[in-house]
Amino acid sequence: MNATQTQLIVWPGAGAGDTYDPIANVLHGDGGAALGPPTTSEAQFVRWCKSISCRAIFQVPGEIDDPALAASILTYTEVNLSYRPAYWEIGNEPQEWKHFALPWSTWSLRTVRPTPMQYALEVATYISAMQSANAATPFRALPPQIIGIPAAARSDPLDPLTTWINDTVEVNGPQIAAVAFHEYPAAGNKFSNVSLPSFYASLTQAGGLPDRLQSVEQAIHASAQQYCPTTCSSIPVFVTEIGTALSHKPYGRVFSGGFPGALAMSAEIVQAMALNVSNADIFGGVFNTTNSWLTLQGAPRPVYLAYTQVFNHLGPVAFAVNLSANNANFSSTVFGISTLAPNDRDRGDLMMVNTNVTSTASFQPLIPDYLAGSPVEAWYWNGSVVNGTAVAQTVAPMAEFFPQGLPSSWNLPPQSLIVFEGYHGAAAPVSFRETGLPAGTTWFLRTGTSSSFNATNSSNLTVFAPLGPMFPEALPAYTPGLGNSSRFLADDLPGLSVPPEGTSATVRFVQQWKVSIVSSSDVAGVVTPTPTWANANAPLELSARPAFGYAISDWVGSEQLGDGVNILHPSSGTLVANGTTFTNVTAATTWTSLSNVTGAAPITTVWPNGSLSERAVFAPAYPVTFNEFGLPRGTPWSVTVRSNWNDTLSVTHYLQVKTATDPNGTWLNSSAVTTRPAVINTTANSMMNAIIVAEANRTYGFSVNPVGGYRSRPVGAEFTVQGGRVVITVNFTPTTPPAPQYPVTFLASGLPNGTPWSITVRNVTGSSTTSTLVLEESNGSYGYVAATVAGFHPHPPAFGFVVNGSATVVPVGFAAVRYNVVWEESGLGPNLSWTVSVSGQTYGSAGAWTTAPLTNGSYTYSISNVRDYIPVVNRSGGFRVNGTEIHCPVLFVRAAFPVMFMVSGIPENDPWSVRFSNLTFSVVELWARFVEPNGSYTFNVTPPSGFAATPSHGVITVDAAPTVLPIAFVVLGPPSDPPIWNLVIPALVAASVIGLAGWGTFALVGATTRRRPGAKP
Repeated sequence: MNATQTQLIVWPGAGAGDTYDPIANVLHGDGGAALGPPTTSEAQFVRWCKSISCRAIFQVPGEIDDPALAASILTYTEVNLSYRPAYWEIGNEPQEWKHFALPWSTWSLRTVRPTPMQYALEVATYISAMQSANAATPFRALPPQIIGIPAAARSDPLDPLTTWINDTVEVNGPQIAAVAFHEYPAAGNKFSNVSLPSFYASLTQAGGLPDRLQSVEQAIHASAQQYCPTTCSSIPVFVTEIGTALSHKPYGRVFSGGFPGALAMSAEIVQAMALNVSNADIFGGVFNTTNSWLTLQGAPRPVYLAYTQVFNHLGPVAFAVNLSANNANFSSTVFGISTLAPNDRDRGDLMMVNTNVTSTASFQPLIPDYLAGSPVEAWYWNGSVVNGTAVAQTVAPMAEFFPQGLPSSWNLPPQSLIVFEGYHGAAAPVSFRETGLPAGTTWFLRTGTSSSFNATNSSNLTVFAPLGPMFPEALPAYTPGLGNSSRFLADDLPGLSVPPEGTSATVRFVQQWKVSIVSSSDVAGVVTPTPTWANANAPLELSARPAFGYAISDWVGSEQLGDGVNILHPSSGTLVANGTTFTNVTAATTWTSLSNVTGAAPITTVWPNGSLSERAVFAPAYPVTFNEFGLPRGTPWSVTVRSNWNDTLSVTHYLQVKTATDPNGTWLNSSAVTTRPAVINTTANSMMNAIIVAEANRTYGFSVNPVGGYRSRPVGAEFTVQGGRVVITVNFTPTTPPAPQYPVTFLASGLPNGTPWSITVRNVTGSSTTSTLVLEESNGSYGYVAATVAGFHPHPPAFGFVVNGSATVVPVGFAAVRYNVVWEESGLGPNLSWTVSVSGQTYGSAGAWTTAPLTNGSYTYSISNVRDYIPVVNRSGGFRVNGTEIHCPVLFVRAAFPVMFMVSGIPENDPWSVRFSNLTFSVVELWARFVEPNGSYTFNVTPPSGFAATPSHGVITVDAAPTVLPIAFVVLGPPSDPPIWNLVIPALVAASVIGLAGWGTFALVGATTRRRPGAKP
């Protein structure tokens, strides 16, 4: 499905739409009997549909005229299955109904056909019932989309489709989402002389898609204008079944299932795209009809190859092709469509179909948005007439690369098709070669997430892709003979880069078998892993983990290999099997059935050679207690429990031999039962005087593992669990004579006097409050652990020593634990360092922090001034370290000093002003006060009118002390009346002085830039 451009699926499809009850999962027959469940239930279909993210049209039974059942089906689908179909369709082909408004159980009694108005009224009641049911589902915000009149596949002059459309639109116009009909162009042809020309001619004659679509659209438009011109929006037309001919009719039996059917369907798809048909659904997917993609055995028909290897190249934007035929023979036998795929780098395609059985069609190919001279790829599929029908010259469409660009002209042979594909820019072919698939298996690959899948049943697949990066992806492949029990999974494909000359890559497939790995009870235990698929002939280790109170009792499984697993081709034509000699052998097929795979090992390994099912059976477990006597307290000891199991396999080998004289073949079989012994040893340890294990009913062996210096009784034996507790006594006695012991002195350093500390050797702990601790040990290698002491850590905390016939001294050092005390400053200027003195030791800063690593205890600290800055918060104090870090914030403020301007020579309350640095004060007092940090600053004094200031400007340096500057104001005398030159010359002199004063002021201002301690002048 994912390999095609299909977007909508009709369920359950065709006549089953009127006979299937999805709630009861029962199909009903035309004679009134219940036929039982279908092959696929609605729940199974929904799970599959969700797995591929498909959209669907669901049918509800209409012939029985039961709106309540339709509402229940909607509720079941949307609530129980949590699925909302894209559309709902009422019944199937109401013109063909014979049991209208009759329950299924009475269908054998009489025949009742509906009128168009009766169907229209039924649609109204169904819409009302289904809308009410939808309002109570999680999808209540989305009203159901109802399709009306899924009309029959052929026109009937006595019962025209236009009447059904008129009545349905009259009653339900604003309520229906679409009008549907079924299309099989050659459905109505009942000629005894069935021929290819007449089969193809049906595409463009009355009953073909263009003819029927036009009449349906005209009828919808006329009815909408008459009954609901303002409330009926544009009602689309769906073709919910499309094919070339009915399977049970002559044209369907002879042509639809072969290459002619694929060629005619290609022409129909071109027609549908050119006519802008919203939806066209092939009938069906997997079925016994000649129009279906696949047979019931999963074998693809030619029409499926057209969908997966031709139509998949067509983009979603379609352009009609101008077919101005200069030969009347081609006016109804040549079909063409151009498409554009914006989501695939504006890929353009041109598809042409020639259904003429004798003549070649010549044309000039044109591709939308094609850059002239860019390479193109073409896929063509040609047919030939053999014994009155058409057969494909190749199994599948063939690819050809045109590196120089689109051909200027092309000759399309009789009964053939071609697709030209190009990009708006450079592109090249990429050849993929598969390995691992059986011959003839169809596999699918796409070049990126925005591209469609390409398909082939040969080992090589060539795709056409733009230059640059490509990220190919392959779908799992299935072999028809094995159904869904086996698949071939492709390895993850690495990304590659497409060069101008093209490239190639290998797709490696690995066969997998479907497996079911389960537990007999989720409460009793679990099984891991639980894959859905497992590689063929590869080990799969399964582990059964029982819950408390349970134990693994058995594995129960079966393995089934599908038909055709191994094909033998005897080169000599002679085969000897089971004592029988076969001559003229043409083929031999073997397969094997494995069943009753049993055993009880907690861990087992299977090698899937077929569809595998394994179930772990858990049973109640009972305590088995081993009580120990005679060992010193804390001595480690252990018991190993031995489980013996035999896995049994019942194997049947089948062989089918076909010879020239016996083409149906002769079956031979042989059976055997094999046993695979398994031994599982489980060891339990303890340092107490008891070991307890849990086991299911069975006989077990056990052994007591050796303990140095002791012997056990018993050394080993068997025990049987029979639905209750089992107690086993194990006695240990020392070996004679006992081993001598020697003093081991642990010498501690670094601890204050009287501090308690301890050492543990082989679960025996000794303590001391002095610098020594003595233990007695016999010869051997030992490990020890020193316990942590509050405020100290041992070094090393654990180590070892050897006793070898004499006393041993083991040094153990302890170091005090230090904790960081951190002072964090704020307020300092950049690049200034500062220090903290802690109990006489000085610590320098690192940025805004000063850190002192200290042991537990009480401390005092102080923080010194920094040039121009004074610590005002937490400048000094005391603290206690007690096993944790300490953080202390410190706030610095910059020091500032007063600057006073004292004036004289003017009356009080006369206004004057002074600018100091970037501040200006206007005052009437005889003084002005500023506060500034250390530095050099400029000033200007503006005197009252009629006065002059001395000094009037200059530079003041603040250097960690107050500054007082006296300013004298003097009265200006009356102006003189000198000649003009007497005025000009002093003015020039004044200008020079002012200029010099300005330069000097600039120099002084420049000097106010401060230097940090240590900076170069």
